Amino acid sequence: MIPQCLKGVGVLVVDDDPHVREMVKETVTSAGAVVVTSEDTIGALRTIIHERPDLIICDLNLPGAGGVAIIDGACAADPNYAHRCILMSGDELPREVKSHMDQLGVATLEKPFRIMALLETLSGLLVRTSL
Repeated sequence: MIPQCLKGVGVLVVDDDPHVREMVKETVTSAGAVVVTSEDTIGALRTIIHERPDLIICDLNLPGAGGVAIIDGACAADPNYAHRCILMSGDELPREVKSHMDQLGVATLEKPFRIMALLETLSGLLVRTSL
């Protein structure tokens, strides 16, 4: 059973792989979140501007400019997003990307990951940001 640690929290899930996107959406929804999804950079940035989700979970490699652009765009809209994002990747993060995410304070998660690892990371973001 998944704990209701995200009750009422708005989460944007961005991944171009429909299976990963759906798995993350189902997991986060089961934890009580209100989830919006996107499969690309432009759709994600539109959602961030218009819907202002509380947390963002996005893949590094996406059609368009990619996950780093999404996080940079979110942080440009609101610097507090740096502590409310998770960047996922199925590959090892390039050193410059890892360094940039560390400087911003963005959490990272390597795919494949355990569901509980995702929920623990999200719970940690909630604690850090007092959402």
